[in-house]
Amino acid sequence: MLCDDPVVVTAQALCELLTDLDAPGRLERPRLTAPEVLHERVERLAFRLERAAGRCAVERSPAGADHHGRLTLPGPVTIVVGRYGFEVAFAAGPVLGEEQFARVKTAIHQTGFHTLPDVAALVPTRPGGVPRRVVTARSGEELAGQVARLPSTGDVGVLRDRILRALGLPVTPVDGVPEAVDPLPPHRVLVEVERVAACVAALAAGADELRWAAIDDVVLDRPGMEAIKAIRDEFHCAVGDAVERYDRRTEHLLRTRPHGMAAGTAA
Repeated sequence: MLCDDPVVVTAQALCELLTDLDAPGRLERPRLTAPEVLHERVERLAFRLERAAGRCAVERSPAGADHHGRLTLPGPVTIVVGRYGFEVAFAAGPVLGEEQFARVKTAIHQTGFHTLPDVAALVPTRPGGVPRRVVTARSGEELAGQVARLPSTGDVGVLRDRILRALGLPVTPVDGVPEAVDPLPPHRVLVEVERVAACVAALAAGADELRWAAIDDVVLDRPGMEAIKAIRDEFHCAVGDAVERYDRRTEHLLRTRPHGMAAGTAA
């Protein structure tokens, strides 16, 4: 999971990554999609829709809304754009003719959007909420202390020592079991510490690997189509490509987070 001589990362950077991964909506929020990129995508979609079906009005939702905005075609026919600008759905109301509907669907897909069956499906959800974590720090200093107090024996101890070395912190034995660990089953403690070690490795590897950090939790927690959807959204790729990436990532996680894979959950 971590190489024998890992690149040193900071406890603060690890703390920020772990906090970000558990933020509300993180599993649905593509890491590298800036607001201006979303605006440009929607404008391109509006241009194509106007060519396909007539004048298209664009309305952006206020910040924090469930949806990015609405596109209105003659009819009026309203198309709602998802919060992160990758999916759309037709609002209830007048319907397009068969030929015009085909042109509109083609315009949507050629612009890189996906059509969902109804507007309710556009609202991001995270079933089950955030699981209880072994490391819950909100500062680098606090995180360093929590990691140092993890059990120093067995498989957890091996991972703990590797994390401490990667953070440039002293590796010393610890007596007893910390309060944050004691109520959790041993296999859950191991899965959680394995997850933290994987995040350290991602920080050391750089931006490309960091893009997988949130997706990995989905692959372990909700494998199959939901994980494939997360990959598709993060990497802006076709479904077939997302399936191939999913298969390769599953093989990667069998090596880097084997206990999480065996447990069948990241939550």
